[in-house]
Amino acid sequence: DNFFQLGGHSILATRLLARLRDAVGVDVPAVALLAGPTVGQLAAEVDRRRPEASVAAGDTPPPLRIVPAPQDRFEPFPLTEIQQAYWIGGAADFELGDVSMHFYQEIDGKDLDLARLEA
Repeated sequence: DNFFQLGGHSILATRLLARLRDAVGVDVPAVALLAGPTVGQLAAEVDRRRPEASVAAGDTPPPLRIVPAPQDRFEPFPLTEIQQAYWIGGAADFELGDVSMHFYQEIDGKDLDLARLEA
């Protein structure tokens, strides 16, 4: 069945492709879903985009290759989680929206010296 004929839309497509990327480690652009909106077509696209090296169960998949696609530079693309947060946070349509920020950083570490970090 066709994703869009079943009620799929751009936001659901973004979520679907992000979950797919997280689950199988393959980044499928939104234009590929538009061109092949069935499960079979999407599965074929995932197979086509898999890295050549096979990954054993439990291994960390190799990093994704970044392939320039200048012909697609004006096409919609899935947002990262932080991009989506910026977008929603800046929208006045949401209860906690209408707030802009220009910088975001997360730091994980053991024995973090907060006073030194803030200096």
